[in-house]
Amino acid sequence: MKLSPGVLAGWIFADLMAAFLVIAMGSQISTPPVTRAAPGSSASAPAGRKPAPARSAPLGLELKPVEIDLPDTSSVAAIRRTIRQEAPQLAGRRAGMVLTFGRGGPATGKAVAAGVNGKLPGVDPKLFGGAVYRNFHTTGGITNIEIYLYPP
Repeated sequence: MKLSPGVLAGWIFADLMAAFLVIAMGSQISTPPVTRAAPGSSASAPAGRKPAPARSAPLGLELKPVEIDLPDTSSVAAIRRTIRQEAPQLAGRRAGMVLTFGRGGPATGKAVAAGVNGKLPGVDPKLFGGAVYRNFHTTGGITNIEIYLYPP
């Protein structure tokens, strides 16, 4: 049976893709799961080593953000007032990521967003301290923020 060059090229391409897939899957780095001793157990660190501190970092962010429109971004006090009025459920919470959409064109909107993000740690240090900020622009008439929170 004689195969045309086009069919032969297709089979060679498919075989190469299968080989690359196997190589890519085999090169994935996996880390062994970390086992921790239960509180109160007698497990201890090897002689001469201190036990590693337990981490209390949350594992992820909530998938649904808290969205707030900011009609006045001129001062920390104005932003604080709007956030407290529009989202009282944020009291005592901690933000992991904040997406800020500044009104205006690409350059202007991103500059507005950067200005708002620079003010947010002063609005509520517990809520916004340590959060990751991203600047975007929107062609809408109002600046808004999307706050992704750590689980309570």
